[in-house]
Amino acid sequence: MLGIHAKRGVEATFERIFSASGGKLPALNVVWSGKSASICHEDGRLECLTLPNIDETADITKTEFNNLIAFALHELGHLWYTKNKYWKRESQVRGKFFHSLVNGLEDPRIEKNVIEAGLAGNARSLFENLVNDMLMRDGYVQPNDRKNIPFMLAIEGRRLNGYNICAASILDRSKYGEVLKEALSRKCASTDNVVDVAIWLYAKLNEIDEQTREGDDPERQGDEGNQEKKQGDETNESGKGDSEKQDSQARDVEPHLDMKSKTNSKNTPMVGGFEIVEIK
Repeated sequence: MLGIHAKRGVEATFERIFSASGGKLPALNVVWSGKSASICHEDGRLECLTLPNIDETADITKTEFNNLIAFALHELGHLWYTKNKYWKRESQVRGKFFHSLVNGLEDPRIEKNVIEAGLAGNARSLFENLVNDMLMRDGYVQPNDRKNIPFMLAIEGRRLNGYNICAASILDRSKYGEVLKEALSRKCASTDNVVDVAIWLYAKLNEIDEQTREGDDPERQGDEGNQEKKQGDETNESGKGDSEKQDSQARDVEPHLDMKSKTNSKNTPMVGGFEIVEIK
């Protein structure tokens, strides 16, 4: 179908499902922009829905159309089940990374609620296919990079929902793996519960990072570090060949990892393909 027809179809589906839940839309404000989806709402009142932009003259495949429906259905889940007040307050204290942690945990929770509500009978397959399409297109992420944690939570939380995820779990390869598993295992009946888990997780992640920094600090290495320093002092530096010096320097350099960025063109963080927007 043409892109213009796809847009109208997605908007009509959004209105139909929202109305079936008992909601009322005085006017649906949909912005087709960028490559991600987001919603601006407060206490169940929709203000603006943003969906990935498509060319109105292009031929849209069935898969592309279903992914747009999945984006819209996901954002409906936030409208129905996400409460912003506590989340906003704690994010103002802890910052954007904490905000993303909450979003990474909240996304699987609201999708599970959408599926169980039964207002869209194919919700699980839509969500599952969307996530797998994004993973096949962009790949998974580096497991020990702190900025990737919200994305990992969003993917692994969906795996726990029962989705057949095309990529193997990377939690066992991450230094954060155990605390992420603990956070994902906690049952949350509300956004406020999710925020409480995120507060606990945020503290644990900071502890891990602090321990890592201490382990990398040569002044905190203890006797072993002091012994290595003494041995180094006894070495005749002038006797080293150029190749040996280069090898020693190379061991001190962290290899560069060319990972795909989980941001959009505006450098706005994204979790699971959904843009992190400031909530009201």
